[in-house]
Amino acid sequence: MHVVRRASIVLALAAVALAAHHRDAGAVCSTRHLTVFEIHDTATLVAVVSVTRAPKPMSGGGDVDLVIHERLKGAPARTARARENAACTAGFYNVLVGKVAKTALVFIGADGEAVGYWSGVEEQPTPELMTAMRDWSQAADDAARVEILVTAIESSDAALGADAAYYLADEPRLLLRLAPAQVDRVAAKAGGDQWGPEIILTRLHGAHLKALRRRGGLPKDLAAIAKHDLERVSRPESLARIIERDRDPRSYRKVAALERCERVHGRRLERFSIYNSRYPDRARWRQLARACRTGTPLTSSRRPSPSGARRA
Repeated sequence: MHVVRRASIVLALAAVALAAHHRDAGAVCSTRHLTVFEIHDTATLVAVVSVTRAPKPMSGGGDVDLVIHERLKGAPARTARARENAACTAGFYNVLVGKVAKTALVFIGADGEAVGYWSGVEEQPTPELMTAMRDWSQAADDAARVEILVTAIESSDAALGADAAYYLADEPRLLLRLAPAQVDRVAAKAGGDQWGPEIILTRLHGAHLKALRRRGGLPKDLAAIAKHDLERVSRPESLARIIERDRDPRSYRKVAALERCERVHGRRLERFSIYNSRYPDRARWRQLARACRTGTPLTSSRRPSPSGARRA
């Protein structure tokens, strides 16, 4: 599905959900878009499976029996049991064709349910997605993860590329590991259907950001952040004070200060899409200022570690 570029990162993030063809399970089950890399990080089992038993839709939920053909993450086993809850289906039943079970790439959480519901069951994963997930499961360090993400950004799988860019853009720890040649590769993907590469380049500053600004290649919110050059400010206390003193709800100075603070600490303190939207109220911004001082992420921003059991 083609997605038109947006003038807002918030809208762009919503558009990724459409580009990634994730189906809506209904308002009661709606959640923010999870990138496939987040889904992998959250899952306790990632595997290519056959579904041999699943409850019919609207049947009140129940157990799902899986035969494992390839395990990417999780404890060694030939079979596994997942479950559909009564409210939000993941579509396991759709993988069944009569008595013949198709294969699917599944991401199962600790509760036995597919992570992100429909997002956790990929009936027809692309070769690029399978390669990325295999490599992500085996990645031993951040340098390897960065290369996997950059390669995914370059891939012909548009949904995978968008997910990789947004995941990387929201992880200061990984942004700081980008080598100059990798930044060049990300910059080559700017100007596409999603804003992920532009977010990355804005957060890194440097020559590519200057070039984007000269040719008007940034949406309004990123351009507003880029106007506030705080690269010489390296003390969290100084950045926290900027956040506290900026009381203008329309100002991006506090956004730029928090973004810089995350890179100083080398960790995410809050989701970029949340604080860049300027939705947080004054109480929330005070919490973000404290997070900047201490380097302790807000609970809502914490993401599961990508590490996990690997294939034998």
